[in-house]
Amino acid sequence: MNITAKTRVAALVMAAMLLTPALVVGQEFSWYIDNGPDGDYIWTDTTMAPFWEWMGAPSFAPTCAYTDMPNEPIFYWACSDPIYFDYSGYDFWANLYLGNNWPDHSNPVHVTLGYGVCGDPQSFVAIGPAVTVSVVDYDPTGADCGFLYRFDFGVLGMLILNGESLILKIGYSGEAYDTHIYWDSECCPSALHAEEGTGVDESTWSSVKALY
Repeated sequence: MNITAKTRVAALVMAAMLLTPALVVGQEFSWYIDNGPDGDYIWTDTTMAPFWEWMGAPSFAPTCAYTDMPNEPIFYWACSDPIYFDYSGYDFWANLYLGNNWPDHSNPVHVTLGYGVCGDPQSFVAIGPAVTVSVVDYDPTGADCGFLYRFDFGVLGMLILNGESLILKIGYSGEAYDTHIYWDSECCPSALHAEEGTGVDESTWSSVKALY
């Protein structure tokens, strides 16, 4: 291939890559909040501790579990199995399904991401500050699916787990008995999610460099 032909090919490849750059897509993780063996209308897994629920692989029930949010200083907790993994540089967020019993209300819900030992609030180590979102949607049935609210914790700096569990600490400072939380069904899959960042794969530029 002569220099002119190589230059033309390089230009075509470069144009294609600028239009559709190759992306490095990292791993994704999800931990879905499960309704433990606790009876109805209560956030408690009796195999763990009061006000704690387990989260992991989805195992959805036909209908949502739901209950009132408790006012602080009582918190709801959700925790994963012990984890051995480096989540440094991962983007974390929680999707919680929430709804108010009465219209025209705005009730703050505060969620903190951290790690520790399941069932032990004293072991909880917060990774960052609480993220607050106000619940404004009205669920007239009081027992439906709620509405999706996203709590963004952002991209973490360093987080290396060596047997600790990921934990969500969920607080509420709204009107008493107004806001419900829903979980453990396909229409209310409350969960913690993590995703590695994306970017252009620099190795793809070698195909252009090889033309010169």
